[in-house]
Amino acid sequence: MDTEDSAVNGLWELLLENGKDMLPGVENGGRVGVLPKRQLAESSGKMIVWEKTTSGVTASECTFDGFQGADVDLLVVAEEKCLLNLWSDPRKDPIRKLREGIRMGEAMVYFLRAKEDLLDKGYEDLTELLGLPRQGCI
Repeated sequence: MDTEDSAVNGLWELLLENGKDMLPGVENGGRVGVLPKRQLAESSGKMIVWEKTTSGVTASECTFDGFQGADVDLLVVAEEKCLLNLWSDPRKDPIRKLREGIRMGEAMVYFLRAKEDLLDKGYEDLTELLGLPRQGCI
């Protein structure tokens, strides 16, 4: 991992430390991937994975080899502007900032698991906080 990757991971860790629960209502083992849009077309992009654990939420970096190979429940693909907004003030609610990015068209959320699986894992609260419509999505 190069210096830029270390800095990016450090920003995610700071966001998780200072932010409230990033995955409210999600059961342990729930995973959300965050992928910069510019890496979507790359054959081996890098995504950050937020994972709910008994001690909170952790962030790790994983390779993105396409939607089918992504081992996450939800995938957020975001413009760099949206990601920079998330990092701009880690004390502010990151879910609210992400919701703004979705509303502004700077981020999209992809559901990579079946609706029943997402409900079983407790994603209903998170999708509601993100402002995603319940009907037809979860």
